Parts: sequence; structure tokens; C-alpha cells
Amino acid sequence: MSASQFVIEHIISVLGGGGVLITGLATYLGKFWADKSLLQEKSKLEGDIKLLEKDLQLELTKRDQYHQISKPTFEKLFDKKIKIYTRLLTICLAYKKFSCESGFNKIFDYQFDSALEYVNLMKKEIEDNRLYVSEALVKKFNSWYLKASEYYRDLEIKEIEVQQNVGLDGEYIHEKVSKAQEETIRQMLTKTDTELNEVFLQIEVDASEFRKRMHII
Repeated sequence: MSASQFVIEHIISVLGGGGVLITGLATYLGKFWADKSLLQEKSKLEGDIKLLEKDLQLELTKRDQYHQISKPTFEKLFDKKIKIYTRLLTICLAYKKFSCESGFNKIFDYQFDSALEYVNLMKKEIEDNRLYVSEALVKKFNSWYLKASEYYRDLEIKEIEVQQNVGLDGEYIHEKVSKAQEETIRQMLTKTDTELNEVFLQIEVDASEFRKRMHII
């Protein structure tokens, strides 16, 4: 109900039949105000509609261009992610296979330096492709690396110390570096084992999601 109609109806209800003249005047004024208000509203609405139509057309044009660009881009991104996770999954399975066959629980027989090679491959792959892996994987990786970083610093220190003692051209320098780093590697892999397994588990979870998407596509 408009404001004019509300006023008119209440004037009638209050004055009754004795207020015919006032009621007639109120009716005329109400109609005048209503007509004037409607014209203003109509003009405003027509202007708003034209603006909306213009904005809508612009938005549709943008979306059409976006979809034309995004489809091949999406396909490239998806293909890149598949390749990254294929490499990560290969590393993950190789690490687990190596750990089982070498006997991770048999600390004195376990080849920690060889196990570290798989871990370093995983580390580099995720660090190089942070934008393409899942947020969950990045979080798990960061949790692991937060604990592992101090051991990596110690590995660098031990390598520098060996090189300073024997020189860059020293004989069997690689073996001497490995020997010096052996205990640090063992400490890192045992102390961060829980977080490291969480990283590898997340890789498998993400890979499983990709397989589901591929079946849908």
C-alpha cells in the first residue's frame, strides 16, 4: 500500500460521511502525489534497468572471454599437476619400499643416507611446485620441515667442516662427508618420522583424488 492510499483510507475512516469535501480533496491530492511519484519512480527504474542491462552485457562478455581462455589454461594446469603428483607418488612408493626392505626398525643396518636421497627428492619436488600441490600437502610439508630444518643446517655445517679439513680436491671426500653426516641423518629421519609419513600419506590422498577426477572427466 502506498503512503497516499494509507492517508486517504485513514481520513475516510476518521471523518466518515461528514468529511466528503476533505475526503475528495485528499483523494485528488493523493492521486496527484501518486502520479508524480510513479513518474519519478518509473524514470528512475528505467535508468536503473538500462544500467543493469549494460552491466549484465559487460559481465557476460567478460565471462565468455574468461571461459575461452580458462579452458585451455585449466587443461594445462591439470596436466602439470598430474605430472607433479606422478613424480611425487613414485618417490613416495620408492621410499616406503626401500624402508620396508631395508628394515627401518633395524637402526644399525638401515641405510639412512640412501633413505635421505628419496626424502630430498620429495623435498625439492614440493618446494619447486608449491603453487600446484594441494594446500593440505603444503601444510604437512611445512610441519615436517619445521622439525627437519635444524638437521639440514647441521648437515651443511658438517659438509663445510669436512671440506675445510681435507680441501675440495681431497681423496674420497664424498665418503668422508657421508660418514660425518651419518648420525645427523639418522637423527632427522627417526625424529621426524611421524611428520614425514604424514607428508607421504597426503601425497597418496591427493593422488587418489586426481584418479577420481580423471574418471569423472
